[in-house]
Amino acid sequence: MKNLCTVNLQATLATFIATVAAAVPAAASEVATPQAAGSSQGVGEVLFWVGIGIVLLVTMGFAILRLRRWLFLETLDPHAGQTLMEDLRGMRERGEISEDEFQRIRQTMIAKAKADADREPG
Repeated sequence: MKNLCTVNLQATLATFIATVAAAVPAAASEVATPQAAGSSQGVGEVLFWVGIGIVLLVTMGFAILRLRRWLFLETLDPHAGQTLMEDLRGMRERGEISEDEFQRIRQTMIAKAKADADREPG
């Protein structure tokens, strides 16, 4: 699911960028070859639409980034609210580590935290 959503979002963004990129050279050619008396109005109109395209492109980029963050928030870090000690307690309860291993790791973490606290100025 994750890879399919990423591919769909990337394909949509690529299509949008290709459409805008195809429109910009056409607009540039209109700017480069002004007609006659009303040419300044044509240039202004082209620049207006190029500006609208850029704003839309940036807005779509931000929207896609927000959508990806929202879609993949839960899958990126399943242990986001847990601490290392909670993970270790869970491993002990499931039998993945023994009580001795749990205590040894716990004592190591306490010693490291004390050493870090002693090194901090203030």
